[in-house]
Amino acid sequence: MRVIAVSLDGRSNLEQRNGFSIIWLPAPDRVPPGQEIPEIPYLRTKKYIDDVRVAFQMLNCRPDLLIANNAQSYVATSSIATLTGIPSIGIVRDTQMICETGACIDNVPARTAIPCSGYAGAGLCMIRFRRAREGKSIRPWPAWFLQGMRQQQRRMILRNTANTFNHLVTISDSLNILVRRALPMYPKKSITTIGNFSTFANPARSEDATNYMLSHGFSSGRYFLFAGRKTYGKGVDLAIKAIKLVREHQRNDLQLLLLGRGRMTGKPCDGVVDQPSVSQSMLMALLNGALALVIPGRWQEGLHRTMIDALRLGVPVICSEAGAPSMEGVKDGLNGRIIKCN
Repeated sequence: MRVIAVSLDGRSNLEQRNGFSIIWLPAPDRVPPGQEIPEIPYLRTKKYIDDVRVAFQMLNCRPDLLIANNAQSYVATSSIATLTGIPSIGIVRDTQMICETGACIDNVPARTAIPCSGYAGAGLCMIRFRRAREGKSIRPWPAWFLQGMRQQQRRMILRNTANTFNHLVTISDSLNILVRRALPMYPKKSITTIGNFSTFANPARSEDATNYMLSHGFSSGRYFLFAGRKTYGKGVDLAIKAIKLVREHQRNDLQLLLLGRGRMTGKPCDGVVDQPSVSQSMLMALLNGALALVIPGRWQEGLHRTMIDALRLGVPVICSEAGAPSMEGVKDGLNGRIIKCN
């Protein structure tokens, strides 16, 4: 079987993987760094669609199936499917199609989350989103409202496009629930969940993991681990506040290890070790030595792959009610703890 994929780094090559021939095609336009989510010009240009159609002709093949691997590729995949009549599948990995900011569904369990609707709802949702991050100043609210209304246009494009797919696949049951609410007219039997999976990476050598810990000032069995982007939505500030309370009122020898993209803002905190992402094998080793994995997210997390790795390794998970971890892995008091949102 041949799989044709688009390479966002602009490199074309042929790869053999698990019996599949994967043909990587270069995207015609590259997205500027940091704008991968809000700007999607290369996925909506006629040039992109024409390039993919020409590639099919050059390869002398007609695909049996088109798959939009994320929201950024919905429009192009749908356009090609409409032009060629090839069946298509859209994969839902996050809440971009449901709500651009997610403020309407943040901080609540997925079972009770209700996505906002209409331009006014999107505008108010943006105000809540920006206010939570930037304070309570009333001056920018009109601009925020208009920004939300503009993003509603993009959300409607994604939703209308998703309605054209023959099938939708979500990576968690919680996203499945939200997609059904966002697309009430889409056939429910055509929405399937295929859960995320363990990385199955072998942990780094114990000597390498020990050296990493010593070089950054922490030791095995005395730290909690946060792995992911250090953002408001991921709840990194809540994890930092929690470790401060633990050190102040219980054990001052415990620490919090932050791994992932981004850096903490503000002054360095005692007991917090802030480091960039590490290799998958090192992450497995550090996860294996942690007291618990912490997932205090405010937004609707998908099925967290690091959580799956933690449960496979027998490491407890502390998560919030928002998103998939509390619904599809963590059992309160058995393999971790589920905390109230915020």
